[in-house]
Amino acid sequence: DVDDTIIESNAVSFIKKLKTMLSETAKTRLAFEGVDELYTKLIDDYNNPLFFVSGSSFNLYDMLTKFCEYKNIPKAPFFLRNLGLDAKQWVKQDTAPYKKEYIHEILSTFDQLDFICIGDSGQQDPEIYTEIHQKYPVRIKAIYIRHVHTQKRKEELEQIAQKLDIPLLIMEHSRDALKHAKDMGWVNE
Repeated sequence: DVDDTIIESNAVSFIKKLKTMLSETAKTRLAFEGVDELYTKLIDDYNNPLFFVSGSSFNLYDMLTKFCEYKNIPKAPFFLRNLGLDAKQWVKQDTAPYKKEYIHEILSTFDQLDFICIGDSGQQDPEIYTEIHQKYPVRIKAIYIRHVHTQKRKEELEQIAQKLDIPLLIMEHSRDALKHAKDMGWVNE
C-alpha cells in the first residue's frame, strides 16, 4: 500500500486528505519515519521484489515516484487505480476489488515467491490481506499494518490477528516491522 503506509496522507479524513493532496508536493510530503530503511532491508539489494498496490489514482504516479526518490524509498512498480467512466465504474473503481485483483495477479506471476503484505489500519488493508492469505496460505508470511486510526480499529485488528496462523503486526513505527522481519530471519542486520 502507499497512502498512510509509506506516505502520510490522512486517508481516514477526506478534508485533511484533500488539503494534503492540494497543498503538498512530492518534496514536501512526509514519509513515515523508517520506511526507507524497512523497504531497503526487505528488498535486500533488489534480490526481493517490491510492489506498491495502492488505491491512489494513476494521475498521482509522477508525484509518487518522485516522492520515493526524494525519500530514498526503493524503486518499485506502482499498481494504481483507474479513474473514469465505463460500464463497471463511475469515476473510480472500488479499492478492495481493485487491490485484490492486482495482488492476485502479482502472486500468480511470481508464483515461486513468498510475500509480506504491508498496509495501514485506515481502510480495508487488513481485511484484504487476510483474504489474500486465505487464498495463498503458504505464500503470505506476514501482514504488517501501520496503525493510523482509532483505538477501536486497533482492537478490531487485534481480534483479526488472533484468528490468523501468520503474524499480523500492528505497528506504530516502521522499526517495529523491521525488528519483526529481523527476528524472523527475513532481513539481514
